[in-house]
Amino acid sequence: AKMLTSPGDYRNYQWVHGFYEEEEDTLDAVYIGSSATYAFWQAALGWDSHGIAVWPYAANGQPLKAVRFILEEVQKTQPDALKIINISSGDIGECSVSQIHWLTDYMPWSLTKLKLIHYLCETGDYELADRLEFYFSLYRYHSRWSELIREDLSYELDGTKGGSQYDSFLKNTKDVSKSYRETDRLGELSDEAEAYLESLFDYIDQENIQVLFVSNTSVTTSEIALAEVNQIMEMAEARGYSTLNMKNQQEEIGINTATDYYNTGHANVHGSIKYTEYL
Repeated sequence: AKMLTSPGDYRNYQWVHGFYEEEEDTLDAVYIGSSATYAFWQAALGWDSHGIAVWPYAANGQPLKAVRFILEEVQKTQPDALKIINISSGDIGECSVSQIHWLTDYMPWSLTKLKLIHYLCETGDYELADRLEFYFSLYRYHSRWSELIREDLSYELDGTKGGSQYDSFLKNTKDVSKSYRETDRLGELSDEAEAYLESLFDYIDQENIQVLFVSNTSVTTSEIALAEVNQIMEMAEARGYSTLNMKNQQEEIGINTATDYYNTGHANVHGSIKYTEYL
């Protein structure tokens, strides 16, 4: 069944499926977010230099509105771990088909997974016929048998415990200095986003979950999105949570926008080392 999933999806398999291979109550923190989470956080360095085990529960394009259910999922096996929640924008709009697959395909079956798929489909207004592929990925990928390549036949955990080692991360450098921007302005969130965040905060309080809200220094976001992040951090602080908004701390972290990215949204290995040490 692993062969007949999203093509080229080896990374999401590592970070989502890999979480479930960790023994219960062994992680110091679980870092929840999108692809920038595993690009900026260098799990191997966190362990080697500081002795902390932090797993990046992350998938490409992972939506903010999935966090409530991911928290429920990780609480089952790592209830005492700090939950680091990465905020990249205030967008909780409709999820694409790929976004839903990248996250849910590698989650084991549980009531939580069913609730997550249902919620993402309801907020995305997917018809019943379209939802079948999220519950049964074979429904979408059954015809891939003729497209399979060697890598598709060897989806295995790489043993790096959440560490990044893909080619772009290790080899590429992109000068993003002309794209990088900062703002201290607070943005306006939609009524839907504010309602979702308040429900997320209520769940965190109800379950007494230790959380830290963070943002990273990715540069694809617009000034509107940056202001939304500032607003979310403000709301989280008002509820008494710890926050670390690093979108405005590029110089303090030591990030070099000419050398420390492989594209505008993600740090390369050099940037991840600086970010990890700072965090």
